[in-house]
This record gives sequence, C-alpha cells and structure tokens, in this order.
Amino acid sequence: MNGIGETVLHFLAVEDDEAGVAWLRARGADINTKNEFGTPVLFEVASLGYKNLFTWMVEAGADARAQDAEGQDLVEHLLDYDKEEMAKWVREHVPGL
Repeated sequence: MNGIGETVLHFLAVEDDEAGVAWLRARGADINTKNEFGTPVLFEVASLGYKNLFTWMVEAGADARAQDAEGQDLVEHLLDYDKEEMAKWVREHVPGL
C-alpha cells in the first residue's frame, strides 16, 4: 500500500491491466477497495474510461452502487470530474444507476 492507501490492485487497475486485476482477485484481493480518500477503485477505472475493465470488475463483484467518502455515487462522481460520456455509458450498462 502506498501513502494514499492504494494497493497493488489500484496500480494494475489504473493501468487497465485486466489480467493483473483478475489474478489478484483470484487470490483474494478486495475488488471494492478504496483509497484513503474513500474513492473506490471502480470509480477510478470508470474515470479513466476503461470500459472493458469496468465491465469485468462489475461482473466479478465490484459494487457499482458504492459511494465515495463524500456520499457520491459513481455517476455523480463521474459528472463531478466532467466525465459526461462515461457517466452516460455507465447508466446504460448498470441497471438502476
């Protein structure tokens, strides 16, 4: 873990390394891990526009309905960071968001 609470899973996820994330998940890594700011790793993946990894993570059990430390859901988080296209995509691919 680094100084802001990011794990190896974070490092692989922000590099869009699906195989690495899957390897860690298979060995017990928490796919819903958050950094010390309370941001779920899935939010970071979505913010970077990694649609394939996002889909895989949700199918593997990542909570697309999680909230960050500010109480924002994923779509609100994306909109807060001017990621309108990804927010629209998430709404279309995650029922109930």
